[in-house]
Amino acid sequence: MTNLDGSYRALFVEDDRDTGNAYRLLFMLEGFRVFVVDSISQARDLLTSEQFDLFVVDNRLADTPDLGLTGIDLCREIRQAQPDAVIFSISANATPEHREAAVEAGADRAFGKPCDYNRITQLAKVLLAQSSSSPRP
Repeated sequence: MTNLDGSYRALFVEDDRDTGNAYRLLFMLEGFRVFVVDSISQARDLLTSEQFDLFVVDNRLADTPDLGLTGIDLCREIRQAQPDAVIFSISANATPEHREAAVEAGADRAFGKPCDYNRITQLAKVLLAQSSSSPRP
């Protein structure tokens, strides 16, 4: 759901402040309206009250141990709540198993850290353009 000005809305779920700020800056420069939260709990709150075009979700977050959930679990919740959104899962431990689990949970792509921010930005724009021209099955 783009804004009235045509910009995409993106939610980044990332507990590393520097990484979150990097996402914010780079995606804002590309015309995105960017929101950054640092926990699954905060993401869940926004998921019930806001619509986003793009989600970028870190796998391990500050509240992961307390909730017994990971970013992959959050990807599953996002896909159910906002089925047309583009979802990227990002993890410092992006093993082939993690990538497969993330995609099975609903992520469109899974990346390892450190990420190529430019690649992620460009891929997000491509997938969002495709998503807006043809809804998901």
